[in-house]
Amino acid sequence: MIQTVLSAYGLKKEETSVETFGTGLINNAWKLISSGKSYILQRVNEAVFKYPRNIAGNIRLMANYLHRHHPDYNFVTPVLSTKGDEIAFIKGEGFFRLFPFVTNSHSKEVVETLGQAYEPAVQFGRFTRLLSGIDLNNLKITIPSFHDLSLRAALKKGNKQRAEGYLDEMKDELTEPKKKYFFYAGKFVIYMQAVRFLQIILMMMYMIT
Repeated sequence: MIQTVLSAYGLKKEETSVETFGTGLINNAWKLISSGKSYILQRVNEAVFKYPRNIAGNIRLMANYLHRHHPDYNFVTPVLSTKGDEIAFIKGEGFFRLFPFVTNSHSKEVVETLGQAYEPAVQFGRFTRLLSGIDLNNLKITIPSFHDLSLRAALKKGNKQRAEGYLDEMKDELTEPKKKYFFYAGKFVIYMQAVRFLQIILMMMYMIT
């Protein structure tokens, strides 16, 4: 698999080191080092993202907007394949995308200090502010109803009609056991999110005091 993917980006196997990277729960990722340059290779999980090319299209639109309006902002974009694609499809293997590895960058698996919680919040706020003028109509939905707060509220309040409407939309993508427990699983996720949020708030209050 790796040989085929490397070829899609013009990289030679004998000149490239490959190692598993990170602990992501959705996509697979590898760190590549080739000809003195480092990259992150990612395989998109098509069970979660049904239309991977929509992700690539959204990134391209955001990159173009930021380049025009905020050229000093460091927005990392995918490396193009030998065919000029931002995301490469390998038959039998799936969709892959390659990014330059940002030197000295790292991510925290668990937030341990107030500063660690504050910094990504600041960066996310800056990112959304810089993109505030982009035409959202041009962006594609990558996971239907992922940010649908009315759905989450319906699951929490026990609104079966609203939840069952979403279940009907997802019926072709869910197994029979998942369909059977969809409603109850949704409520459980909502409660767990609330508990986790409360834990974060309490931790921050403890550190502040």
